[in-house]
Amino acid sequence: MNRLSLKKGCALTILFLILSLSILPSINANQNIKTKDNDIIEFPVEIYGINSKEIHTVKIHRDDVNEVQQLLDDIEHKLKMIKSVDESEIVFNRAVSQLYEYGFFPKDMGLDEAQQLVNGRRDLHKISNIISKMYSKDQAIFDNFNIFCRVGGMVEYPHVLGIVGGLFYTLFFLWYTFVQSLGIPFTYWFFPFFVLFGPLAEYQYMNPFHFGQTVYIGDKDVEAAPGWVNAIGLLGIRQWEGMLWGSIPINTPLDLWDHPAIIGFVGIKMPKNFVPPWENFLFLGFSLCVGIEEK
Repeated sequence: MNRLSLKKGCALTILFLILSLSILPSINANQNIKTKDNDIIEFPVEIYGINSKEIHTVKIHRDDVNEVQQLLDDIEHKLKMIKSVDESEIVFNRAVSQLYEYGFFPKDMGLDEAQQLVNGRRDLHKISNIISKMYSKDQAIFDNFNIFCRVGGMVEYPHVLGIVGGLFYTLFFLWYTFVQSLGIPFTYWFFPFFVLFGPLAEYQYMNPFHFGQTVYIGDKDVEAAPGWVNAIGLLGIRQWEGMLWGSIPINTPLDLWDHPAIIGFVGIKMPKNFVPPWENFLFLGFSLCVGIEEK
């Protein structure tokens, strides 16, 4: 009986060793994966087309953080120093090439496509050449505006919104005000609202009549946003730096989305720093109209 127990004990010991040897490699593998994941920094980049928006996740190794940060600083400096339309095309194309190399654009987007996105479609440039004959660049009325322009900037919390998206949020505000006046609990009205109006939030980027995004920067009556914007286009070069707010004279009935800063924006928007919270965002692209004031 003792000999039988000894044999069983040896067998169990051998079985335990075999299982241990088979489990350890997988544990080590998981540890390596975890270590590898910790070496990667991820952050979102927003790509805006004529009628689309894509949130693209950029992944960079921790060893490359300083290099990529220096790249963004260099791009920001060169965008601020642009002095001519011809120079703006060179700077924008160079910036896109560098960002493309580090994976700031989706893999299914070629470099030429990315450069055309940020520089504006060729047909829009043809239209701007026609319109240029109708305006004088020296008119004081246009001091705070530019049209058909490349635009680059770095501001705090720029809010990008589609036209139909503005309607969605307006309806949300109306619905919220109505149910609050009736004393209806949040859980009862929130779900029905999104069932009725939620599709508008997605439709804002699929609207066939959509011509890029609307960008809101600061608010003159509430709080201006610190930063800078450089717009190079049909009316020459317009530069703003300091505390900024949108000044395009567009008002909505409820005063919810008044005075945007940029209309018809297509391009790329990225956080200036890679670690959240993300407050300052660098953007570059093409727009139909830019209107900004500063103090």
